[in-house]
Amino acid sequence: MKRLENADAINSSNGERLDSWKEIASYLGREVRTVQRWEKREGLPVHRHQHDKSGTVYAYTGEMDDWLGRRRPPDAVPEAKPRIPTRTLAIAVFIFLLIGLLAVAYVVGRRSATTDLPVAKKRLLVLPFKNLSPEQEWFSDGLTEEMITQLAGLRPESLAVIGRTSSARFKSTDKSIAQIGDELNVDFILEGSVRREGDRVRVTAQLIDARDQAHLWAESYDRDLPGALALQAEVSRLVAVSLGTRLLDSESPARAVSNNTVALEAYLRGRYQWNRGNREGFEKCVESYQAATKADDQFALAFAGLAAGWVMMGRYGIRPPAECFSLAKEAAEKALTLDARLAEAHVALAQVKYYWEWNFKEAEEEFLRAIKLNPGLAAAHHGYAHFLSEMRRHDEAITEVKRAQEMEPLSATINSDAGWFYYRARRYEEAINECRRVLEMEPQFSSSEICIIQALEKMGRFEEARSKAKKFFAAIGMDKRVAALNLADPRLALKNLRRVELEELKQMSRNQAVIPFQFAFVYALLEERDLTIEWLEKSVTARDHVALLMNAHPAFDCVRDDPRFSDLLRRMGMKAN
Repeated sequence: MKRLENADAINSSNGERLDSWKEIASYLGREVRTVQRWEKREGLPVHRHQHDKSGTVYAYTGEMDDWLGRRRPPDAVPEAKPRIPTRTLAIAVFIFLLIGLLAVAYVVGRRSATTDLPVAKKRLLVLPFKNLSPEQEWFSDGLTEEMITQLAGLRPESLAVIGRTSSARFKSTDKSIAQIGDELNVDFILEGSVRREGDRVRVTAQLIDARDQAHLWAESYDRDLPGALALQAEVSRLVAVSLGTRLLDSESPARAVSNNTVALEAYLRGRYQWNRGNREGFEKCVESYQAATKADDQFALAFAGLAAGWVMMGRYGIRPPAECFSLAKEAAEKALTLDARLAEAHVALAQVKYYWEWNFKEAEEEFLRAIKLNPGLAAAHHGYAHFLSEMRRHDEAITEVKRAQEMEPLSATINSDAGWFYYRARRYEEAINECRRVLEMEPQFSSSEICIIQALEKMGRFEEARSKAKKFFAAIGMDKRVAALNLADPRLALKNLRRVELEELKQMSRNQAVIPFQFAFVYALLEERDLTIEWLEKSVTARDHVALLMNAHPAFDCVRDDPRFSDLLRRMGMKAN
């Protein structure tokens, strides 16, 4: 209960009293600086105690609500009261949202659109929506990601939407809008908050011009739970208007969401678990998506998520690959039966056809369908880049990964993979430079560390490679590998490192399954031709999906002229070069 200073502390006509800037901002779902600006520039009804200093303020919720109503466009439908039926409320909020966003479109469109010139490419960042409810982080994160996905469906030549991985780096940041805008070189920033109480959700959002931090538009929306996710589609379509009329034809169709609250909650939990990016996260994301599809067997997005989850379970060997890829294909095909426009489902199907079926023609067709449906989906460009690199189409792979980097400039995984694509193209200096940038963002990111070591070794810079390897393995506590590098000759020391790695694999294989390709790879680094071929044969027979790397990885240059190697490639359906 708030403290009562005067008889009017609780007023039946004015509602509850708010006794500080913090309480006022919390009620409106905004930052304190935002409501202070509203009070100064737009007449937000805030009172001051005459007997106190000017900074002591109070306000009434009823006056806040009245002011919000007057602040809306005059022809907007007023916010529904709880007693109005849910369907009527949803219609009212939808109309209000439509009018509000058209106002944004007009303001921003005046800044960016012309009738004589092509629309300039704009860059947009969606900051993680702030969670204002206890233990609901997964919910606000899911809404943020859906907003990003919807916006990314626009043409990338006109709008570059920063991806979820890069956006997530600014969660709970103390950086200002100006700093974030400069760091990512974005034109506009969309930020907001989410408060959930039962099946009702209040979403606030504001669009900010990153160049001068001007707030172009801000509003709050109350929805039932399913409507909160559908809201993202409306925002994304109307942001297209804000970037100029020439973008209207590029609007992506709304993604069909579920009206089943249980299914929707499970779907959002699945996305949250997927983004953890580890074994436990993938296992739990599959469980959540399965629950979502059980609750609503027409929920295409949930089936697409389930397909992606099974793909990762297969790729990481969490469950038997044959089982995982079969279930992934079943889920992807079900998603596409329900909604053939889902780019994520096409990406999952492409990965099944590539990594498991080795049907390279159809895999490429699926990657290209995904990119055509959603050119702003970083995962589609990233996955296609892997395919192209392993097909030895190196220039195309680098072009594709650059597109993914444009959408995910702060993704350590995508940027590190770019380094590997340069490495496979035998462009070792560029591989090193790319991976060093990753390590500036995320020190000791193992994939980049290993790429640099192998690139230095390929360039004949053995002492640098040895020094880098010693520092890396010492930092992660692999003392046997550090000791192996102490030989006087750096080239021999690196060979000695491979022998230690081989012994570690043999020891590991006594207690758990080790895929044959791992042995083949170490034998290739040791330039043991016959043993490399022997273990590659086992890898192809076992249908290791990582066996695809043999086509492009420089480690296998030592056997590339061997007819047995060429025969293995032909058996996999690849061209022997």
